[in-house]
Amino acid sequence: MKNVTSDFLKGASLRSNWQGQWWSFFISMVLLCVLGTTAVNADESWALASTRTRLIGFNWADARDNFQSGELVLSGTLSTYGYNDFSTAAQYVASTFKKGFSPVNTVRIPINYATVNDANYWASYKGAIDGLLASGLNVIICYWPDGRDGFGVPYGTVNQANWDSAWSTVLSAYINNPSVYFEPINEPWGYSTWIQSDLSALHDTGDLDSLKQLYKNWESTALQAYQGTATGTSATSLPSSIKHRVILAGGMVEEDIKDLANDSYWDDYLLGFHMYSFVYDEQHGGTISSEPLIPHRRHTDWPTYLAWLINRHWPRVVITEFGAETSNTGYDNPNNGYDNSSEKVPSIQGIANYAYTFGAGMIWWPGFKGSYTQNQSTAQSLSLDGYNFFSSSTETSAGQYAATPYMLLSSTPANSGLSTLLSAAAGQSSMYTLLSGEFQNGCSGTQSNIASYQGTGGYVYDRESWASAGPTATGVNLYICNTENSDGFYYIGNNSVPQNGQVVEVNGNSTSSNAGLDFYGVNDQENQKWLPIQAALDQSVFFANEQDYQLWDVRGDPGASSTLTAGQDLDQWPLDGQGNQKWSVILVK
Repeated sequence: MKNVTSDFLKGASLRSNWQGQWWSFFISMVLLCVLGTTAVNADESWALASTRTRLIGFNWADARDNFQSGELVLSGTLSTYGYNDFSTAAQYVASTFKKGFSPVNTVRIPINYATVNDANYWASYKGAIDGLLASGLNVIICYWPDGRDGFGVPYGTVNQANWDSAWSTVLSAYINNPSVYFEPINEPWGYSTWIQSDLSALHDTGDLDSLKQLYKNWESTALQAYQGTATGTSATSLPSSIKHRVILAGGMVEEDIKDLANDSYWDDYLLGFHMYSFVYDEQHGGTISSEPLIPHRRHTDWPTYLAWLINRHWPRVVITEFGAETSNTGYDNPNNGYDNSSEKVPSIQGIANYAYTFGAGMIWWPGFKGSYTQNQSTAQSLSLDGYNFFSSSTETSAGQYAATPYMLLSSTPANSGLSTLLSAAAGQSSMYTLLSGEFQNGCSGTQSNIASYQGTGGYVYDRESWASAGPTATGVNLYICNTENSDGFYYIGNNSVPQNGQVVEVNGNSTSSNAGLDFYGVNDQENQKWLPIQAALDQSVFFANEQDYQLWDVRGDPGASSTLTAGQDLDQWPLDGQGNQKWSVILVK
């Protein structure tokens, strides 16, 4: 992905810097569900079932990248491999992934027409899929356009006949395997209005009807394959058990899922999502008018940005690609407030925290993407992609692994801090428990306490309409409710029906740092909408404003003990790594 995006997406980031402070509080809150949207959400609530697997893992890629017109050769393998060779390689890779990153349960691998169309090569290549399955891992099989077919848009479309043929072969082999997931196309630029700049700041590629038609064609091919099995002979439609293993890529570079997800026809399908900091820079930088014009250099910026793109459809999302250089430092520093030089570390922290908060699947790009070049006199190691999660070992003698280069893949992560972050994000957050209950049950039955300074400070209460922290014994019962327009952000108010009460807002619709927070009647403005974000590393919860991405903050950072003895006002302030922005949320009902 990262090697080709800049060929299509242009732009320059204009976002300016902010300064900030951090704080935390006790708040007694009733956290409640979606106002007036429960019936809509119910169609997607299957994705919240405790029996559904959250996919965590890595991409295993061709060292040349997966955009190839010829047969794909997985990193560490040889094009001359037979079935057993591929299977052995896959089992080694699976074992290496597991040893180096215990949460892994999934590997995403590519196919294209050439790989599947050659019957002999496909018979061999299947060994990689079967070897991963034999190792107890789920496999996502994803089709990469080769850049030569379609409408002349590089990498973005497929030759329909070739695509149908390839998928018919693959589905016939694996459609009834519960551990195999299908991603019909990777990054379908050509089926969305990707050429148009995002001038309206809607993060929306617009009409995805051609992409939906492509998916309906795939659905027909899948149904035919299913009808060819013993269990599907009389089927007239795909069963949900199969649809729940299909990942539909969003538009553009797989970042816009709204048009697809808002169509109830696709409610039974998972949603594929990609995000890299360079995609944001190149595609949206300098063109956005209605969100804060700053580089996303704070980790709380990224979940807030993702909420724009994903909206209320987070239960079905699998982030099938995200990544950055493993040479960066600070991935495991929970107090990284602001990176003045780069968005890379904040982007990965933020994407991981979004996935942790909302239970999204996470597939790092890549786990294994690298090449081996034999040298007759010098021992070699793998030449790995800069994003590669794992490191390489070195031969003890020249040519030692010329026939089995995959054995040079080491289980040692290339960046221990990154491994620590993603391992934490692979767990289940307390906010996920709360928000999934809200998603399914509406604004009732999820009462919680929210404490300042990660649970050591005072309660939030309404002091003549001002949001405050102080020594009151009970605070104000507050509710977290998804907004009426279901845009992925939440009201935080004193009534289970927000319109019947008041909600926390930024006073005067201000975008200034230090602007006060107060309680006000619902008016559907962005200054009243908040995104809860739980940090995987230290369990802190932040509340980010939709309008300007700034956070709930105890004004002046008086310290936790001060909030226990005297009232303290709240304001908004950009993330800066201090404790006065960090909250603890305890579900009590």
